[in-house]
Parts: sequence; C-alpha cells; structure tokens
Amino acid sequence: MSESSSISIFISISSSSSVSDSTLTSFFFPSILIVALSFSGDAASEVFISTFFHSPSIMMVPASFFPSSVFSSTFTCAPFQSVLILTAPSFPLIEIDPASSFLSTLIWTDVSHHSIAIPDPLILILASSSDPREIPSPEILISPPDPGTLQPAIRAVTAKRVITCFIENIYKKIKYAHYMFLDEKSNLFLEGYLFDIQENFGHKIQRNICFFSFFYILGTLLFIIVFMTVRTRFAPSPTGYIHIGGLRTLLYCYLWAKKNKGDYILRIEDTDRSRLVDDAIEGILEVHKTLGILPDEGPHKDGGHGPYIQSERTHIYQEKLHKLCQEGSGYYCFCTSERLENLKKEQQELKLPPRYDKHCRHIPYDEAKARVDAGEKYTIRLKVPEAETLIFNDLIRGKIEFKTSEIDDQILLKSDGFPTYHGAIVIDDDMMEITHVMRGEEWISSMPKQILTARALGIDLPEYAHLPNILGNDGKKLSKRTGDVSVAQYLEKGYLKEALLNFLALLGWHPKEDTEIMSMDEMIARFEIKHIQKSGALFDTVKLDWMNGEYIRAMEIDDLYDRLVEFLQTYEPDFYETVFSQKEESYNKKILTELQTRMKRFNEYIELTPFFYKDAKIRNDLLVNEKMKIMSEKEAKTSLQMLLPYLKDADFENEENFKNLILGTIKAADKKNGQVLWPMRVALSGEKFSPGAFELALILGKDETIRRIENLIQSS
Repeated sequence: MSESSSISIFISISSSSSVSDSTLTSFFFPSILIVALSFSGDAASEVFISTFFHSPSIMMVPASFFPSSVFSSTFTCAPFQSVLILTAPSFPLIEIDPASSFLSTLIWTDVSHHSIAIPDPLILILASSSDPREIPSPEILISPPDPGTLQPAIRAVTAKRVITCFIENIYKKIKYAHYMFLDEKSNLFLEGYLFDIQENFGHKIQRNICFFSFFYILGTLLFIIVFMTVRTRFAPSPTGYIHIGGLRTLLYCYLWAKKNKGDYILRIEDTDRSRLVDDAIEGILEVHKTLGILPDEGPHKDGGHGPYIQSERTHIYQEKLHKLCQEGSGYYCFCTSERLENLKKEQQELKLPPRYDKHCRHIPYDEAKARVDAGEKYTIRLKVPEAETLIFNDLIRGKIEFKTSEIDDQILLKSDGFPTYHGAIVIDDDMMEITHVMRGEEWISSMPKQILTARALGIDLPEYAHLPNILGNDGKKLSKRTGDVSVAQYLEKGYLKEALLNFLALLGWHPKEDTEIMSMDEMIARFEIKHIQKSGALFDTVKLDWMNGEYIRAMEIDDLYDRLVEFLQTYEPDFYETVFSQKEESYNKKILTELQTRMKRFNEYIELTPFFYKDAKIRNDLLVNEKMKIMSEKEAKTSLQMLLPYLKDADFENEENFKNLILGTIKAADKKNGQVLWPMRVALSGEKFSPGAFELALILGKDETIRRIENLIQSS
C-alpha cells in the first residue's frame, strides 16, 4: 500500500467517440486495476478502471477501445498487484479467455517482470442483466493460470457491493475520493449509478454516494464529490512568532483544504520543551484571527481528533512507540549522553558522519524491558533497515529516492517521555486523518525517517508537497535580516491582510490564468498543488508595496477609511487619539481620498499628512524655483498677494469652479501656472513634495488656505 489511498473515478459520457492512447497514458501506473466492461451498447455502461499511484480509479471508455489498444500500447508494463474484471453477456467471452488473451500477458508476464506478488484474486464476473444497476451474483469465477498461486474469494453480491467487497479486501483505509465526469460532444441523459461504500477501517464510516443525473452537456463538465474529506494541517512550534515562510505554508494548507471543501487543522507541536515561548500559542491563534483564516479544528475548536497540542498527547505516543519495541521494529536505547558525545567526537576525528553505532540494537527485548521497568533511563529508537532504497513521490518534485544505509537509527521517544518530531507527527497525522502535508523543502531529508516510522507503526502517510524556499534579495533563503520577520511586523507597517496573503500565495505558485490580484475566493478556486514550482521564489518588497497599493486603490473610500481607522487605533494610538480623531470624519476622508492613489501602506499616512493636521512650516527657501520661472522670494510672494482677493471670493465647495477661477486669474495676470501654484503649494504644505495646490486648498478649506498664505507673505 502507498502512503495515501484515494479513489478517482472518471466517467466519459459518449457513445460514439473513443478515448485516445494519449489520454490514458497521462495517468500514473496503478498497483490495482479494476475493470468493468460493456454491460450494454450505451455509454453509461462502458467502464474502464485505472489508478493513480496505488489508488483505485474508475474511468469509462467505449468498448471499441478495449481490449488490445489499452493493454498492448498503454499498460503493458503497469505493475498491477490485483485485478477485478466486471463484464456482461454483451461482451464476447472469447475475447477475455485468460489462457490466450491479453489477461495472461497483462497479469502474469508483467507482474512477474516487476517481481510483484499478487495478494488478491483475479476475478471475472459475467452478469445476466444488461442494466448495470441490477447485476446479480457472479456466475463465473476464473482463477489465474496457476491455481495454486491464488484462490478466488468473493461472495455473491449485487453490483452495489461488488467493488465495495473488493476494496474492503485490499484497503485498510481509504482517505478520500474524487469523482470526475467528462462529456464528449454528447446530449445523452445519463441517470448514473454508484455503489454504497460501507467501510469499517478502524473508524465506523458509512458514506452514501447519491444518484446523479446529467442532461444536455456541451464541452467538458468536471464535477468532484469528496466523500472522504481532504484534511490539511499547519503545525507550528510555539517557539516564537509565525514568520513569513510559515504564513505561506499556512495559506497553502488552507487554500487546498477549502478548494476541496475539506478541513484545515491547526496543531501545536510543542515537544521541544527547551524552546517554548510564553504566549506563543495565543500569538499563533491571533494571527489566524487577524488574517481571517479560521481553522476548522485546533486547540480552540475540537473536531473529534484532539487533543491538538502535542504535549497533551504524550500518553498516545508512549503507548504506540513502546509497542514498536515489543514488536521488534524499535528498541530501547540506554546509551548515556556522555557516551553519545564521546562517540560523536570519535567519528569527527575519523572524519566520519555522526551516526549512532547501534550499540543497544541487539539487546533482547525481555532484557531491555526489565531494565526499563527497573527505572533505568532510556530512549526508544527505530530499527532502520541497513540496505534498502526508499522511493517517495512528492506532489511537487516527483520521485525521490533515499538509501537507508545513510539513515541513522533515529530516536522516536526521548528520555523525558516526549516524542521526537518524527515520532509524533506520523502518529498525529494518522489519527487526525490528515490527507495532505505541505511544508518547506528543508524537510525533504526527514522523509525517509517518517516513511520508516510509518511502516513500523502500520500507518499510511499522507501525501506530501515540499514547498520551494522563499529567497531574499541575496538569493539565499529568507532570513530575519532579509525579511523573514513576524507576520505582525508586516501588519504593523500597514500592509492589508488581503494583499499580504495574495502576495505570499504567488511566492512559488502561479495560476493558469495570467492574474496576480486575486481575492481569497479566487485563490481557493484556482489553487493547484501541481502548479507550485520547484525553484525558490524571490521575496520582492517592491512588488509587495505595489500589490498593497493596488488593493488600496481598489477599495471603496468608506471601507478604506474603516481599515485606516482600525490600523491607527491598533498601531498608532497616540496619533489617533490626539490628532486624527480630533478632526471631522469628512475632513479625514478628503485627505484619504487624495492619498488613495499614492499611498502604498497605511504607515505612510502620518508621514504624508503632517501639514493637514498642524500648521505648515514657513519655507521661504523653497519659494525660488527656476524650473517654475520664479527667480526670487519677492516675486513668489507678489504672486500670492495677487491671488488672495480671488481666494476670498472663491467657492471651495465646487472643485471645477474653484480651479477655473484660479487658472483664469493666473492667465489674466499674464503669468505661468507654476509661477503662482508653486508658491501657493509651499505656503499650504511647507514641503517640497506634497499634493498639488488645488488639492491642498480644497481639503484645508477657505479660511485655513487664506491664513497660511497670509502667514507666508508676512514672514521674513
């Protein structure tokens, strides 16, 4: 069995078209093949069952495509372990004679070529009914060429139980399933059927796949029903804040769970007791709350798989890991820290890789158990095979191989009674029914330890996706120096949570569409693990600023104002209480409207607006501006003096009329716009860089505008 079991069912609704070889070769080779052939002439009964890695799948194809094309050109080397074949009288028996047909080649030649044992029977079922929903009990059971190799074993069941029985005999646990329905230029009405799945795999799970109907369909319809929920987990250690890299992992886990209508679980991994930070768990929960990503289960919300804090699960780990010693997959190690340190020094002197010398590996269990019962200090180690190649399939990186000769007999349970990382997560992921694990690529090296631990425990691992590193400007993995600081620090800078999440989502993942600005719902809809890149992703703060600015510009002013108020109250409370809140909301909104097109982060607000909340500085030194054809302070002040009477009569409530009046006055005075508007801008802001003269005046209002201009004219 593989690390994760899943069922994918592909149904092609077509009575005229055939499926090409290229379609089938796009699938991974299976370990189990289930084939149901033509029950009648219509498309609803033409079924071919294929699989992804070690996981049964069903795919309907026309009978005309079967048998030679499929097995001779596509699956002649597929390493099948088991085969179940369903057919009916409409399909000629002669074509599936196991003594002379493709079946013997498919099953016996290729399987023996791959040296794979066949633990289950080859079964051929002939039904007397052409209705696939009313298949009676099997009439013919055909054994393989060597009757002694396998004995067929299947009880008489209806169609709704045939495949269920087969699956129950092979699979201990089915984690999730996808049903995908494809139409090929068909207008058929298909009242399809599926069977009840009744499982008793340690968990009493009973799922009923409801009847479904398809009417007139054009193009390709893809529909997915998940009957074993996709479950992802984010499992930080409470050793400090959630950093940017951790937030991306959290986000990907959440996106994948929600895309598949599954569950996102928060688990706290606190077995390293020496590194715990007070209130870190509360901080982790607060980040989730602030970002609007609420776990479906976790320390705050029990979903029936708790406890969700590892330190509260030590009794579970101890029971399971002690059992490994009893079964011979693990052993008690009594080596002291002094001995291990001396061993390490000796290996360093000999320039050997540091590795445990298996000193306690061969102590008989009864002797070791007696020493444990006597109170001797111990750890539990895993017995790692000495010469084996482990093959692991990563959802992003594909096949990865590890040699057990390079792996240490790892410690699973420490002397303090707490498990190690590898000992705990394998047990937790299984008991919490995690289907997908996403984490940084630096954890790839730990996979063989988890594979071997899972094997020893009799556990199926989830599917793994090791995410590419986030890189700083120096091309190295992001660090505190290059930006991998706490999520809170980015929020303190005034980044919108939506922009930050959007930016992080694109650090390694790119949707098919050439789109960068996406809402959470859009990211959920488009997210695919297969579109995550292998190479590192650059953390570009310039792009983050740009994206945040795009979000700011896209917001309605009322919403933006509410978010600004929330930011100031949280991160700039003094400014909010003593300055911002002292002004009318309408005044503050005018300022924000002006800044909306230029502001990239909320923390720029105070920096960009001092002249709106206090008197402008008198800057006579800025009045001279050769570019604006202003050659002296006197000339600038003369222009302002000329403008004052018109300002007193101007309508500051009508932007268009106000601008027309000022521009008309300048033109009548035979001056350039800049010769008047520049000194007006300096008088109102006291800054070299600020909004324009019109914008400043319209926000400040008539009285304040006139007062500031008069102050500058009168200054020396």
